[in-house]
This record gives sequence, C-alpha cells and structure tokens, in this order.
Amino acid sequence: MPKVTEQYRNDRRAEITAAAARCFATRGVHRTSMSDIINESGLSAGAIYNHFRSKQEITVSVAATVIKGRLLGAVEQLEAEGGTVGPGRLIGRALEELNQTSVTDGLPLHRLVIQLWAEAVVDEKLLALMQEQIRSIRASFIRPIKRWAREEHGLSAARAARWSEEISQILIAMASGYVIQRALFPDFDPKKYVADAEKMISGITP
Repeated sequence: MPKVTEQYRNDRRAEITAAAARCFATRGVHRTSMSDIINESGLSAGAIYNHFRSKQEITVSVAATVIKGRLLGAVEQLEAEGGTVGPGRLIGRALEELNQTSVTDGLPLHRLVIQLWAEAVVDEKLLALMQEQIRSIRASFIRPIKRWAREEHGLSAARAARWSEEISQILIAMASGYVIQRALFPDFDPKKYVADAEKMISGITP
C-alpha cells in the first residue's frame, strides 16, 4: 500500500474545507449536512471521516482557514508597499478585501462570514476560534497604526499605543458592519461604504 504523505493529507483537508465553505455560503451552517459536504466534495464518506470526525470539526477548519488569512494578507501587502499606513488607508484596504474576495465563483466571502458568526453563538469551540481571529486581525491593525501615529504625528510610544488600541476597535466595528449590511440589505452599496469609511477615518487624528 502506498504511503500517504503529509502533503496528500493537507490537500484532502483543504479540498473538504473548501467544499464545506461553499455549502455553508449557500445553505447556511445549520442546514448543511455531512451528506451535503460529501456530495459537494466528490469524495466518499470514508474519505471525509478519515480527515474530520464531525461537521463541527469541518466548520472550525473553515473558520480557521478562510477568514483571518485574507485580511492579514491584505494588511501585510499594504505594509510591504512602503511608507506609513494610517487608519484610513488601512480600513479602505481591509474593506476592499472583504468586497472583492469570494468563497468561490459567485459566492462572496461576507455570506460565509456571517454564517460562521451566527454558528459561533451556539458553539463554544467555534466562538473561541472566532474571538482569537478577531483579536489577531485587530493586532494586525494596531501595528501599522502605532507606527503611523509615532512617525506622522510625533506621539510618544505610550500615547501611540493607547490611540492605536482605540482606533483599531472602531475599524473592527466598521468591518463587522460591512459584513452585516452587505449580507442583509440587497440595495447596500459596498463601494460607497468603503469610500465613506475611509474618508471618515482619515479625518480622525490622534
């Protein structure tokens, strides 16, 4: 029997996770069954259960791999472009990432995010993961804002730290509001929301 490599296992887990993400975005987490995930993946039930013991484990995998990495990657790319990154520029890029990224063709990321948030309310393991993700995203906001506050506005290290903590909480609220409104209101204008958010935050100085 050929040896199963770690890469093979990782590829299969990623394949199953992607299939589940598509199901969750279209049907919702609660209404998606293991049979739905099996059918969507094209794998056998045995293959699925070789990698995940339950739908909850798959749901946690979806939350761990789909959301945080997209936003952290966008922030890292923004910092790599050079110069200091103020909160207005930062929220603009983060919201553009949420606006442009899709789970798969025709399935925007916000539909999956709001489904996972709803499930986290009744699933302690998923809730802990989502809390950790939001903390990580907020920390990624704080880092460049703190540098911007010191270099562009001459704040002391302590004051820059306090201010970046405060403004980062507002950025998280704006990103959350974007996801909720995009999911609930058919006439929501994402481009206007991004432009308005960036303009408003850019007007706030330490």
